[in-house]
Order: sequence, then structure tokens, then C-alpha cells
Amino acid sequence: VVAALGGVVLEPDEDIHVKLDTNVTGLQFADLPEGNIRRALSGPGWMRFVVIRDPFDRLVSAYVEKFVLHRNEPRIEETVGPAYRAVFGRHDLTPEDFERGISFREFVTFILHEDPKALDPHWQPQSEQLGNVAFTHVYDVKGLDCLVDDLRKHVGQEIPLPMMNVSRDMDADQISLAGACDILPCDLQDPGRISVDSFLPDDLYTLIAQYFAMDVTLYRMVQRMNAARTGLNC
Repeated sequence: VVAALGGVVLEPDEDIHVKLDTNVTGLQFADLPEGNIRRALSGPGWMRFVVIRDPFDRLVSAYVEKFVLHRNEPRIEETVGPAYRAVFGRHDLTPEDFERGISFREFVTFILHEDPKALDPHWQPQSEQLGNVAFTHVYDVKGLDCLVDDLRKHVGQEIPLPMMNVSRDMDADQISLAGACDILPCDLQDPGRISVDSFLPDDLYTLIAQYFAMDVTLYRMVQRMNAARTGLNC
């Protein structure tokens, strides 16, 4: 949506990341002179917003997406390779390794032993990615209606915002599976419908909460802000 507002047109099945990284669109800081970047980061006329996601939901979703549903896709090793090598204790990985996969508990154990700054962006703490930006607006991923309203007012036009990757726990067709955190991907049935809580026994929940403490704090703050705004109809 932001790319479309900036005049970028995607062809059918064209990847937005490839489009931005292989073309000078003016939508990335790499395309702009330093003066423009400084104004964007601090100027009063800019809307600088960030959307925060529940860290538990985000971690489970990343695991299911990368380590379960798409574990056999070409080039997936570029993303999940470090976790596999840490779990299996060797550098060279085989197709059989990806077919077997690693459990959510093994994935979390890998993360807990890593420097958060070195983690893949898909499961790196969100707080590590915020940088030194004076955000003017902060949103909960479950409350994007407020973002649409604010963005519409800022740009002066209608904003069609598709609700993608909002939250696993907003799916009404979830299933509960005890011990999901210890089941290998090759044995998980219908993984896209398994509830977040199924992957989070008390011990893992506590460890994740400690490692992602800043994310948990940020998300709780955003939840309160979102609840207050919703009560006022944004």
C-alpha cells in the first residue's frame, strides 16, 4: 500500500522486495540524499509510523511459516540455515534435514543462545529494528483501522489496506494441540490452524518473555493506546 501511494506499480506476481531493491523508486533511504533522509526522520510534516505485533504470535507465525509450511522451498536455507546448523551441530545440511525440520522448542533454544542483533529479521526482536526514529504514530497490528484513518487524513485520499498477516489468534478456526512445541514439522498436521497457545507451555512462555522483554513491554503499551483510541473511535 505504501509503495502504491509512492507511485510504484507491481506486475502480477512481482515481489515488492525485489522491485524496491532492484529499482530506484525513491521509496527507500538508499535512493535519497542525506538531507531528505534527515527531514523524513525528524521533520514535523512527516508521518513516521510503526506497527507492533504480539511477540508470541509473531514468533510462532515465523516458525510455522519458515520452518514448517515452507521448509522445503528453494533458498529457504538462506533464512533458516543458522538455526538448523545450531540444532544439528554441523554446517552441511541435507534435504532430509529440511524434511525432518526442527521443533518449535529447538527453534526457541537456538534463539535464546544468540545475540539478538545477529538474528534474522523475521524473529529478531522488534525493538532491535526500531532504530533512532522519532515515531509520530504507533499501532497494534490488530488495530489497523486506526492506521488507515490516520494515513487517510495525512495523505488526503482513500487508503485500501489489505489485512494480511494480522494475527494467528484472530483466526476463528483454530485447533488446540497439546505439546505442539515438541512435535517435528514433518509430523504436524494442519499447522496453519494450530493455536499460538499450543506452542507455548509455561516454561517456553517464560523464556520467550524474558528474551523479548522489550517487545512485550512495547506491545502492552501499544495495546493500551489502541484500546483507548478504539474507545474514542480513533
